[in-house]
Amino acid sequence: MAVNAAAGPLAIIAATALSYGIALVIGVPWLVPLLNVAAAFPFMVASLRRGDVADAITRMLIWAATMGLCATAIAYKYPTATASLFLHGDAYRREMFDFIITGRGAEGDVRQFLPQHLGHALLFAALALATAGTLAMALGAILINYMGYYVGSLGAVSAHPARV
Repeated sequence: MAVNAAAGPLAIIAATALSYGIALVIGVPWLVPLLNVAAAFPFMVASLRRGDVADAITRMLIWAATMGLCATAIAYKYPTATASLFLHGDAYRREMFDFIITGRGAEGDVRQFLPQHLGHALLFAALALATAGTLAMALGAILINYMGYYVGSLGAVSAHPARV
């Protein structure tokens, strides 16, 4: 029986989008990354069980891109409702808005920026190794969600969001 090659990626996209809809209804911030992971983890595992690492990587990239789009879109559409939905989202938005206004902050200082991002990368790698990727996926979801929240919020307050 032939399997449609697009079925897995389309299911990942649909399940990931659905995870945000469920998250909006439930409104429990710590569940958001878990819902996000639940949307894609089975597809990654299925690829790995088949020995198809390239497919697993492709599926995870599709998942990450979908999360970025979904988090940004719902933050743009519902900035107030999502302010507390994404872990660290509102704090990151405030930090980045302050940076945009003043030019001061971690984004403009390599001595602050690099250690922070190196710490994220090391934690991600450690979680990936310790949990076969599961908790690394959750951390990735947290990071993508709060960055998406910032971008969506920026668009929401912009006079011309298409130009942002």
